[in-house]
Amino acid sequence: MSDWRQHPLPWLIATVALDSLPQLATMSLPLVLFTLAPLLWRGLAAWRNWKPLPALARVSLTFASLVLLVLSYGNLLGRRAAIGLLTVMLAMKLLECFRARDARVVASLTLFLCSTQFLFAQGLFMVVYGIGVTVGALVSLPLIERHDAWGRSGQAPPAGSGIKRELGFGSRLLLLAIPLSLAVFLLFPRWGTPLWGLPEQSLDARTGLSTSMTPGSIQGLFMDDSPAFRASFEGDLPSRDELYWRGPVLWNFDGRSWTFSGWMRGLERQALPDPDTAPYRYEVQLEPNERHWLFAIDYPGLVPDNTRLTEDFQLLRERRHAITSLFRYDMVSDPGFPDSPELSIVLRNAALQLPEQFNPRTRELITRWREETRSDAALVRRVLAHFNEQPFRYTLNPPLLSRHSVDEFLFETRSGFCEHYASAFTVMMRMAGIPARVVTGYQGGWYNELGEYLLIRQSDAHAWAEVWLPAVGWTRIDPTAAVAP
Repeated sequence: MSDWRQHPLPWLIATVALDSLPQLATMSLPLVLFTLAPLLWRGLAAWRNWKPLPALARVSLTFASLVLLVLSYGNLLGRRAAIGLLTVMLAMKLLECFRARDARVVASLTLFLCSTQFLFAQGLFMVVYGIGVTVGALVSLPLIERHDAWGRSGQAPPAGSGIKRELGFGSRLLLLAIPLSLAVFLLFPRWGTPLWGLPEQSLDARTGLSTSMTPGSIQGLFMDDSPAFRASFEGDLPSRDELYWRGPVLWNFDGRSWTFSGWMRGLERQALPDPDTAPYRYEVQLEPNERHWLFAIDYPGLVPDNTRLTEDFQLLRERRHAITSLFRYDMVSDPGFPDSPELSIVLRNAALQLPEQFNPRTRELITRWREETRSDAALVRRVLAHFNEQPFRYTLNPPLLSRHSVDEFLFETRSGFCEHYASAFTVMMRMAGIPARVVTGYQGGWYNELGEYLLIRQSDAHAWAEVWLPAVGWTRIDPTAAVAP
């Protein structure tokens, strides 16, 4: 290879690598390898003068990458899946990038892929990232043309050619494109729903958590790695024990399903954490899901426009303001804020409601434990110890349960996922006369160091319980965490 400063290939490989970084951070390890391997191979091929891969090998690698994409994302119609497809195919294109025509395609696609990343974040890092990719493409495109011309003429590159000259030429091309870009920006019609949201909405108009919880309703989200939302914190991140993203709170139980109480929408919260002293301040970017819940860690201290904060700390959008497009809102949270040290009779009765003639063995067990313990807190510890010491196990493929679902879970199957443990624990608390409710949302998240944000996927969906203790108020209890790993 000639002087790398005069050859477009190193610039193309570096630009594709930089362009892929934000998407690689959300990919599974096999997909990351399938994306990086073509870049490494193409660099070695240029260095050692290897011949292009046979067509059969390229087709096989492309097919394998498509299979991995489908396995990772479930389909290729969503935004993240489509951008993942573009990222992998751009890397695969380098395997046959031995002609100027292919190099032009790669350089042009790097700019397009770069623009897609702004659908998910628009912070300072993304601006620097976009500038870096643009510089790489602006250097690569003129080099491709000049290198092609030198090759066809049989002439060697002139001594004065280099990065500065090509970047200046590319910058002039960019300046010529600005008037056309402004004209398109001003004249192109705008839709209320972004074009990039249509494929996902047509595939599944409503995604994520719902207003009810039955066995399997959250299980279906565990295999979905699509993003639910992103959170960018000012300062330190909360500890993992505090990363419980509160969503629908479920009060009603019919023996099998937990459901949202519609009357709770009318009970607005009056006492909020002080935004000035709350320890956590962050911005949330919520993906469109056609639902009305906003998510925050305990306890939210701000209420966005067209949103109400209910008595049980649910952030509910007004009925006409469902989340149909990417929605950003600022939030503060104070985990130490006391939630209802005094409980009204109406809420107490709602938090003790149980259907009759269900789960008699559980009722007998909890009645005996109630007599053996001196306080509500002691009974909570007794139940959690039971989950930890007995052969309960966590599984995404539990056996089906029938009418007395809690009895069967506690005494027979002893296997389930968060829905089973949260439901059984809440039923046991109510049988003991301790007010309790189920909370669904998300737990944890994955920190993207490049973008400096926390990514919460649908697979982070979780369910836990809250019990009301005298002089303390509502207290979060995660019975799933008590199960021995």
